[in-house]
Amino acid sequence: MIAIVIGGTVMTARHIEEWTRPSPGDQESPPWYRPLAITASQPFQLLEWKVYDFIHTFGLKTPADPDVVVLGIDATTLDLGNSLWPGDLVGSRPLQLMSEVFPWSREVYAHVIERLVDAGAETVVIDLMFPTQSATHPEGDEVLRRCLEKYRKHVILAADYVSQEVEWGRNDSVQLPFDGLIAQKWPADERIGFVNYWPDTDGVIRETRFHHSHDPALPEQSLNSFPAATLLSQNRGGHLPTDSDFHYVRFGDPANYEPVSLHEIFIPSLWESNFGLGKSFAGKTIFLGTVATQQQDFHPTAVGRIAGVRVHAQVYAAAKGGQFLRRMPPWFSPLLIAASSALAWLLISRYRRPVLATVVLFVVVILAMVSQMLLFNHAALVVNASTPTFAFALIGICGFSYDFLLEQREKTALKRSVMRFHSPDVAEQIVQHPETYHSIRQGAVRCIVILFSDIRGYTSMSEVLTAQQMVTQLNEYFERMVSVVFQRKGAVDKFIGDAMMAVWGRFRNDSREAELADDACQAVDSALAMRRELAVLNERWREKNITELSIGIGIHQGEAVVGEIGSQERAELTAIGDCVNLGSRLEGATKEYGVDLLISDVVQERVSSAFICRSVDLVRVKGKTKPVAVFTVLGPRDMTPPPGLESFEEGMRCYRQGRFGEALQLFQQASAGGMDDFLTNIFVKRSGEMVDQPPESWEGVYTMTRK
Repeated sequence: MIAIVIGGTVMTARHIEEWTRPSPGDQESPPWYRPLAITASQPFQLLEWKVYDFIHTFGLKTPADPDVVVLGIDATTLDLGNSLWPGDLVGSRPLQLMSEVFPWSREVYAHVIERLVDAGAETVVIDLMFPTQSATHPEGDEVLRRCLEKYRKHVILAADYVSQEVEWGRNDSVQLPFDGLIAQKWPADERIGFVNYWPDTDGVIRETRFHHSHDPALPEQSLNSFPAATLLSQNRGGHLPTDSDFHYVRFGDPANYEPVSLHEIFIPSLWESNFGLGKSFAGKTIFLGTVATQQQDFHPTAVGRIAGVRVHAQVYAAAKGGQFLRRMPPWFSPLLIAASSALAWLLISRYRRPVLATVVLFVVVILAMVSQMLLFNHAALVVNASTPTFAFALIGICGFSYDFLLEQREKTALKRSVMRFHSPDVAEQIVQHPETYHSIRQGAVRCIVILFSDIRGYTSMSEVLTAQQMVTQLNEYFERMVSVVFQRKGAVDKFIGDAMMAVWGRFRNDSREAELADDACQAVDSALAMRRELAVLNERWREKNITELSIGIGIHQGEAVVGEIGSQERAELTAIGDCVNLGSRLEGATKEYGVDLLISDVVQERVSSAFICRSVDLVRVKGKTKPVAVFTVLGPRDMTPPPGLESFEEGMRCYRQGRFGEALQLFQQASAGGMDDFLTNIFVKRSGEMVDQPPESWEGVYTMTRK
């Protein structure tokens, strides 16, 4: 949709001006939307023009023609009274006439023609208008007329097409040299050429006509352009187009045809030293015109701003050398826009990685520019690929932006979803690497830490609570517990009534020991924090006469199968296996030993350097045959060990070795030393029973008969 909408919009905007352009000679008023069409097309046309200028400026150019010379009426020539010694003017009729105020007597140009043609110049092209009789020097007109007759095969004069706005539209006319110089008739004298160039709407000359009539209904009143008239007079018109259409020509370097100051050809010393007594003009085509800044005859072209007379010289040299540029047919640009839109669609649909796609986008844009340059240089072909390239780039940018926004929205949705079950940093990791998340959904084996927590006796408590009280208290409790887990990089796997299952390491492929130990430490630290948070909550509830809670927590670490399990209607990402079952059994076993936390031996080995652990028992949980050493955690390693702990641990070793008498004494010693709790009393009782009735065989294992 992006490709279709943008491609279609760009194509319509670029070509609607052409599609709504009135036919030549159409007398009907243009449609009301014609101004809008022009406005819509202008930015794209301007883009193409600027790219064309860039290519023309840095591309292949028409070589300078050594047989072309520009004689310039420059600032020095216009100010001869101050720039020459008075002695230079004596005896030089042309210099005396040029020392007067411009415009000069037309006799000056007669002297110029005579001097140059007599020196062997092939053609003198005068880029000056003589539309009427001279008001100040009428006598000079006759001198010029005779000179034109004498050198009629060697001189080209200027005509000018004039267009004026009038009440009924536009009035186009042509100004010919007045008939006192050349007879005004149709067909026009072959010595006349029009000087007009029709710049584009940005004022830059890029094209030229070689033949034109001010009235399409009167083709017999057609004139040749200045360069065309010159070439035809020299029998070099074989390359010229015969139509009245606009044609691109390959301009040369703007520094070509540096003007020679006109007055220099009349200074004897310079005529001899600089021009070899005129030999340097032999066989040359000479363009004469103003180049002084104050005359304002400068025009922007595709290669830069140059004087009008030098524009004529440039076009003449290009036409003489057949340096024309071909343009593509009208249907090619819409086709190219459609093709570029299709290519952009292919790009954004295939390359969904922003960095790679951006590189490809820039490469294609650069290749388009390089292709235009190569075609311009080596095939003389003007391909306006700027608008198609713009459409391609815009579609690509919009497509990538859409993909980026869509990806961000999906990431935000995914993050919002997973943050309900995972800590923010884990959720961010899942969002940044969704492929890992999706692969795990299909099922994978991971070494994870399982934490089960459950509220003691909440089923019976709920019988005396209202539904609102129960939900409010549970939400407040879980709010704190979930926050504790998230702060320690854990994830909440599920809630089972008043129980909670949390996991660490589901999305970690790395099974290095340091990573496993970190998971275990984070889980144990979470359990201790849950213990502290519950104490704070109980104090608050006590003040509000709300029933206090107690919990049991079991932690185990091992391999489990992680995946998305359920039906098509409902499924959840969870972990299953013996590891999970054992974690649940440990949580249930906390009630047997009167502690709120039990961890397996696997976890104890990985956290013993960070936490003070207390041995609890070697148990065979229900449903298992292999016994597991279980421990409780008293606190961080930097805390002061409670009194009696050392005696209790020694008593536990004796108990497991079957030395029940020694174990009893050590347990009693631990109780007397300060560790007089439910767990110690259990082993005081067990040891006493074993002393009275020693078992026939002893493994030190206690088999649990309930979950």
